[in-house]
Amino acid sequence: MASPVPKPEPIDPEIDSDYPDSDTEGEQEEEREQVANPSTNIQDDFRAALEAGFAFNGAFAYSHQYPIADAPNPCLKVDGLGFVGCPFSEREGRVVVGEAALRNSAVGTWEVAAEKVHFDNPAWCEWLQGTAAPAALTALGMKTPALTLKKLVIHGPSSKPIVSHDPSHAPTIGSLTVVLPSDFEGATLRFNYADRIATYDLGARSGLSTSIIAAYSGVQRVMESVTSGYRLSLVYDLVHTGATPAPSLPDPSFPADRIRTILRSWTGDAPTHIYYPLNPDTAWTPDFRATLLPDKDAALLDHILPLARSLNLRVRFAQAKVTIRTRVGSTAYQEEVVVREMTDLHGIRYEPAEGELVSKRLARLPAPERPPGSTSTLVDGFTVTTSNHVAILIFPKNRILDRRIVIGDIYDLALNVLRGSTSAAMTSKERKIVRRLLTCCRVRPRDDMLRSVIEAIRACSSRWGDAQPFLDALASCGVHTNLELAGIDALVSAYADFGWAALATFYTNIIANDASNVHRWNFLERLTRLAEEDHDEVLGRWCEEQLYVLFRALGPVDEAQILWLVSVARKHGGSFFQHHVFAVLVQRGMPWRFWANLVSAMYRSMADIAHPDAVRTMITFKLPSMVESMALFRINKGLQPAGTSIEYGNLLYTLHLCISTNNEHHCVRIWQRMRDDATTGKFYPVHPPWQYYLALVPEVDQLLKSTPKEHLDAIFRPFFEQAFVVFIASVCKNPVSAEGRPLCPLDDTSEAALAIAMHRIRSAFLLNQCLIVWGRRIRDIDTLQALARLIRREFPPDRVGDVHEYRTYEGIVTSLANSAIDRNRAYLCSPTIPNPAAEMLRMVEFILDLGVEGSELSCRRLFRRCIDLYEPTTTPKSRVLGSYAPFLHLLSPMLRDRGTDMTVQPFSAFAAWVGSAFARDVMPAKPLNGSASVGAIRAVGVCADCGELQRFLLSENATWASCVFERVPGGLYHLESQLERAAATSLGVRWEMMMPSKLTVTRPASFATISAWATASSQGKALLSDLGGVAMQKAILGADYEAVYERIHGAPVKKPAPFPIPLGDASGALNRKRAAEGEGEGAAAAKKVRVKMEEET
Repeated sequence: MASPVPKPEPIDPEIDSDYPDSDTEGEQEEEREQVANPSTNIQDDFRAALEAGFAFNGAFAYSHQYPIADAPNPCLKVDGLGFVGCPFSEREGRVVVGEAALRNSAVGTWEVAAEKVHFDNPAWCEWLQGTAAPAALTALGMKTPALTLKKLVIHGPSSKPIVSHDPSHAPTIGSLTVVLPSDFEGATLRFNYADRIATYDLGARSGLSTSIIAAYSGVQRVMESVTSGYRLSLVYDLVHTGATPAPSLPDPSFPADRIRTILRSWTGDAPTHIYYPLNPDTAWTPDFRATLLPDKDAALLDHILPLARSLNLRVRFAQAKVTIRTRVGSTAYQEEVVVREMTDLHGIRYEPAEGELVSKRLARLPAPERPPGSTSTLVDGFTVTTSNHVAILIFPKNRILDRRIVIGDIYDLALNVLRGSTSAAMTSKERKIVRRLLTCCRVRPRDDMLRSVIEAIRACSSRWGDAQPFLDALASCGVHTNLELAGIDALVSAYADFGWAALATFYTNIIANDASNVHRWNFLERLTRLAEEDHDEVLGRWCEEQLYVLFRALGPVDEAQILWLVSVARKHGGSFFQHHVFAVLVQRGMPWRFWANLVSAMYRSMADIAHPDAVRTMITFKLPSMVESMALFRINKGLQPAGTSIEYGNLLYTLHLCISTNNEHHCVRIWQRMRDDATTGKFYPVHPPWQYYLALVPEVDQLLKSTPKEHLDAIFRPFFEQAFVVFIASVCKNPVSAEGRPLCPLDDTSEAALAIAMHRIRSAFLLNQCLIVWGRRIRDIDTLQALARLIRREFPPDRVGDVHEYRTYEGIVTSLANSAIDRNRAYLCSPTIPNPAAEMLRMVEFILDLGVEGSELSCRRLFRRCIDLYEPTTTPKSRVLGSYAPFLHLLSPMLRDRGTDMTVQPFSAFAAWVGSAFARDVMPAKPLNGSASVGAIRAVGVCADCGELQRFLLSENATWASCVFERVPGGLYHLESQLERAAATSLGVRWEMMMPSKLTVTRPASFATISAWATASSQGKALLSDLGGVAMQKAILGADYEAVYERIHGAPVKKPAPFPIPLGDASGALNRKRAAEGEGEGAAAAKKVRVKMEEET
């Protein structure tokens, strides 16, 4: 669209480019002879010479096109012609040029003098003076000269090329041409100044745009012919105004001699490079090149390149970070330049050596102006200004810096050149491109580009008839160590282009050096088929030889190659695999998981492998070592919140493998190793063996169900026996860690595993033996009860056919129940036991729920322990009141809920013993007749304000004989009135008002005895009530009933009045009497049970 400054013609890469031709020593290199006045400061002298001798900004012509929407219509009016329309069409042009008002200045050209041209649109003049002209003059470096309209010009299709060279005539310093919207083609403009050329083609979009062209006087102008349409333009003179000197084109000569002297003085390694900043407005791009330079910098480069080439210097572009530190109040500054990126003249990237391209200098001149885009900060009294610059970098060839700078990423550039190549033989330029590209592949490989490089060079090599570039590309890209970089298709198809003789050596290196077994195998397979198709015996023999080389020099092997190894066995047979592959793998000591997968895959593919006996031999050979080398109690680290988890996949996989390959007998060794490792502690303490058995038992059970082989039950029974033993040794209903090892919680999961193990053992005798040995270690009551319930649930009477087996299971359950009874001390009378009665009741319920034949004996065992075992610090009274009596209170409704009562043994005998113990150990002797009754005592002080008096009078504490009352809710006089009203003195109570605020009350010593007896009697009556009605009490207590009753009630049992009966009916009367008193056969039985209970205890 527009170019603010003209671009130089592209630099000829064959002459001036630093890539690819100038990397060789130039033919024009000068002799390094002694310099008369050598420079002592190469960097500063070079910069000063350029700044003093080359100030021209490079702009001598300017062009810009404004869209029709951005430029107003001038409303052009010509005297004698009228309005001239815009856009200026071809039809209107033919009409206008025929008018007499236009002067024909040359063939196809018509002009109108300025005084006849008028603009009726004021906005046009404003736009021209305020927008278009200032932009053009700024680009040319002019200080806003005045515009003077010179003429209006129309160029038609018959115009001839016009060449003009307007000399400078003060005060005119140049010209500005406005090409109004007019539809034409051709009329290309070219401006020449010294050796610089600027070319503008305005024909495109000419009908819809307004173009501005400006140039200095003294610049040669060439306008080509208009090929179609008419070109309408206004020509203005640029007239200098003011007292300042008029701007003009400078002398284009360059201080080449001075620069040459400075560069020839550069003979040592210091400095390593020269850095010269370019226009601050120049933006850096990753592929920055010479064609992106503005005119001034392009002119500078044109002059520097021949000098650098003649002196064997390299020229690069660089993006640098420039830091200037200036002390506040000082003119001196320190400049630091760090090169970040680098390209050559055609945008090829280079990588600067880290730390090499850093230059510092101290200058005592005022610091340069702050460039656009820079930042400044104040640090420790210094103003630090940081900016990014584009610069020219110059350094000698073949010196330290040159050797440390490596080529950057040139893939895209070089590939574009090679893909566009049509040469029949490699040219010098293509050779250098290939060399640079392959260097980039070696020092800066990109996996996403290497195959493209190989394909491009291979296409060129095929066209050139030379395999060497292709082979060099393969080597530089590393195909000899990874053939996938080129692809098997590309390597095999190269056979047709270059023949086997050219490729044999390199392809042999591939087989020897590529680390991938699968890649080499597939490569050989393809070449083998190619040899068969082309009947190439040489290639076929080579493939056979390399096959053995492949397996002798087998690369890294892992599980991902299992399928490939099986395919090798399928193709060459089991015998070949055994001798050439299997033997190598055995020597390498492959990991366990690899062997497991390989053996399994080989076994599944045996039907497709020749010589299957060799496969069986390999499996039989390897399985024992796999079983021995397998880690049994493995863990996974870092997978769980706790940090580790058990890993049993390998073990389970081995079991599958042994079964699927008909090698089940090796499982026996696995059970042995698991038992030994669990016994000797070869496991992680945080993951004891029970965790593995807990996970394995259901898995192994499913494995056996899915494999209907009868002999497997016998082989796997030891595993389930071990699992049962491990569970019994570690299980706990309420687990807590012991010695750092977690216990197995007896929950639904572990109960299910135990059930599976017991059913798989299929022997009550073995279960009993395990429990005899290991069950003794179980100290937890809940665990014993849970195990008893589990065995009873899994082996009920209706599911056990053999009578002997059934009785063995019954014995196991009973034994566990008795163990729970023997280990339970929670029901003992002790201050530390909160509720022994509830514990006793839960144990009785547990025994009854089991429903075994020995339930009665187990209950007797429980009651006997309750009677015989007690804390020495307790008293008989505390045991009866704290445990036995509350237990009977809970037992009675529980038995009723189960459809029985207290008269059933052994509950009847225990209840009788408790009743007798209560009468003997708890009930005190009844107070003598004549003592005050409890009712009379309670009648003293019956109001709500006399509670403290009641507590004193009814206290069972015999030592509490008197009590002093000072403050009571109703007052002391009220208390005294209550004593008087109740005639307390008749009961033996005495009181004395010591003073108005103190009342002393004294009671008889018999009050404590009376209260104690009344409390015990009430408790005894409740105990008898828990036994049932009178008849049940008599049945349970038997002959002791009357004595117990009288002890508790304080009076004998009331008997009915005697009545006369016939002598002959005495026996019947006695029976009726007994029936009336609730006695009979039950009482007699109770007596017998009591005698038996006493004998047993």
